[in-house]
Amino acid sequence: MLALCDEFANEYSVAFNANKSKCLVVQPRQNKGLPSLNMPPLDFHVGGNDIEIVSELPHLGHIISSHCFDDADIFHRRRLHGWAN
Repeated sequence: MLALCDEFANEYSVAFNANKSKCLVVQPRQNKGLPSLNMPPLDFHVGGNDIEIVSELPHLGHIISSHCFDDADIFHRRRLHGWAN
C-alpha cells in the first residue's frame, strides 16, 4: 500500500510526510495456544523516508498501545485531571 502511495504521489505531485505517520504493531493480549510472534525487523517508508515504529501513540484523545492494555491511557488521564493514586 505504501508503494501505491508513492506511485500516486509521483503521478499527481503529492508529498506524503513520513514524520506525521507512525506504525503500531498490535499484538494479541493472550497467546494461549499460539506460537510466539517472531517477526523480522519492520521497515516501512513513504516518500523515501522511514516511518517510525512505536509501541504506543495518541489517537483521538486516547493512548493506544501495541499490547492492548489501557494502563498508559488511564495514567495519562489521571495526571491530566490531577488525580493522584
